[in-house]
Amino acid sequence: MRIIHYLLFSYVLVVCTGLASGNNDQNQVKPADATKDLRAALTGSWSSDCLKPYSPEQNPVSSTQFKWVYTDGQATFVYTYFSDPNCTQIWNELKFHYAYKIGNPSHPVPGAMDIDFKSMKTTARYTTDFGVAGSNQLNMSSPNTECRKAIYKTNVETDITACAAKAPGEATYNIFAIDTKWLWMGACSEDQVPCGKSSTARPKSVTGPFVRN
Repeated sequence: MRIIHYLLFSYVLVVCTGLASGNNDQNQVKPADATKDLRAALTGSWSSDCLKPYSPEQNPVSSTQFKWVYTDGQATFVYTYFSDPNCTQIWNELKFHYAYKIGNPSHPVPGAMDIDFKSMKTTARYTTDFGVAGSNQLNMSSPNTECRKAIYKTNVETDITACAAKAPGEATYNIFAIDTKWLWMGACSEDQVPCGKSSTARPKSVTGPFVRN
């Protein structure tokens, strides 16, 4: 059931674009409101449903959940892995910290807006002594010397920015004009990495929804 944090980065960025849908009646991209201050509207916390396990062959009763937390000009994408099927018992948590900038109306996704993310740092937290011991052991045997410096302690958020096989880096998303409850986002797929600024490099669809907490 061990989750190797530096193997999850590429998985997280792809999976966050394919979240299980919530209310099907609500799962529609809505036209952008050009008069709305999207940054102010984004501010707050947005969560996915409790989703299927990351590694069902290792722990079929596990579950995952994704969350975006927006402040003025900064965003945190939180990936949480749970050891139970109901998203209640946290096993470990990855946080991707970004600065972001809202761009122009999206061409690949009519009614959406372009948003660019600049990666600032990545942190990880393990909630059990067993998880900490396993991850520290993996780090110590890593060929990446920076990984050996990342020493975990139980329930302590640790900076692992330099310890990643594939760090998130720059990312381009499409984001629709949110309403008071729902948020949809789309990320570049693996074959589009690194994401470009041109409209052809943008995601072709948005998924979700994330629900405001």
